[in-house]
Amino acid sequence: MKYLIVEDDPNLRLLWRSVLGDLGYSVSEAATLEDAEAALRETAFDAMVLDLYLGRENGLSLAMTVEKVSPGCKVIVVTGAADVREDELRAKVGSIVSVHHKPVDIEDLIGVCAQLGKASGAAASG
Repeated sequence: MKYLIVEDDPNLRLLWRSVLGDLGYSVSEAATLEDAEAALRETAFDAMVLDLYLGRENGLSLAMTVEKVSPGCKVIVVTGAADVREDELRAKVGSIVSVHHKPVDIEDLIGVCAQLGKASGAAASG
């Protein structure tokens, strides 16, 4: 499976890239919405780990773009905002499969990725 990590914190990008890479996934990364949109137009991703707030940018618009540009790409949202509710986000954007609040439990993130891999029928090598 191919993952796109969209996170403005370079330490979190490195952590998630390392974890997903160690699991055998192909991983690309972007620090801004602009970079993420360019990556989505160039490559078909199976899933995206998306920080909901990238500095002053709102990642929800990117999640909506994914549905148009890369149908089938599943979105895993991470956020530091305590007031974000998963049911509300999923009602707005159908490609969102889970929402995780920072600090993200890495085992939870791995579990969601494993479920996506099983659902797609794809092996971890991508």
